[in-house]
Amino acid sequence: MLYLVLAQAVGFVALALNVISYQLKNSRQLILCRAASDAIYIFHYLLLGAYSGCVTLVFCVANGLICGARNGHNWAEWKGWKWVISILLIAASVTTWIWRNEFDPLPNLCSVISILATSWSAWSGRGKVLRVTRLAISGPTWLLYSVLVGSIPGALSEAIGMTSSAIGLWRYRKTPEEEMDFNK
Repeated sequence: MLYLVLAQAVGFVALALNVISYQLKNSRQLILCRAASDAIYIFHYLLLGAYSGCVTLVFCVANGLICGARNGHNWAEWKGWKWVISILLIAASVTTWIWRNEFDPLPNLCSVISILATSWSAWSGRGKVLRVTRLAISGPTWLLYSVLVGSIPGALSEAIGMTSSAIGLWRYRKTPEEEMDFNK
């Protein structure tokens, strides 16, 4: 029982960072705060034994760190990163499913779809794209994943995170020209 309480407590710490991230105006800060939240979620899902969630989040953290380093670091500007991360994500997810010898298609596909959508939207460098993707794709699929694996903070995080994304969209309405600047 204490182990489950610890797992949920770790998840609530990640939840707090996740919600804060979508209220940050600067797109780079949003991406890096999300990466920090996802890093903590790795431990949460590890404690729950939800290894497909752990594996997918490792790639989401890596993607967030690379995207966060893009402005001013030539190595991070390489457009192939999103393809490399996507291929590694899918390969690692399949390996996890085989290793666990229990392919449950719905939660596993939800985790891959959610992380791929999150990763690809981060490469836009636009807060609006990140927020819309959270509302329309990654949020609903990760919400379903969290419910299926028994993550209370994960499910709350997605519900609150989608709400936070909607609020962020409303708060930071920008013209297309303003949206193009990665530093805003």
